Amino acid sequence: MNKGTKTNLVGTVHSLSVWIVEYGTNEVVTQRKYLMYVQTKEGEHYIKPFDMKPAFDRDAYKQEDAERLNALLGKTDWVKVEPPPF
Repeated sequence: MNKGTKTNLVGTVHSLSVWIVEYGTNEVVTQRKYLMYVQTKEGEHYIKPFDMKPAFDRDAYKQEDAERLNALLGKTDWVKVEPPPF
């Protein structure tokens, strides 16, 4: 994310993922960060940190959720990143 470019989300959402990063020791999680990861149909990749709220808490995201989630997160303050190596 630090190597990405801060920008607006541009394009049509193809896939959404929530990445959860936990900090701490093996026994105790002391901090948790949530990141929404988007891949667009145009082949661009974006990440945006967000606060987990019930509206985002789902076991799986469906394509029809993309518009609602984008409305909740907004199209500003995203970070355009390179595709992951996996």
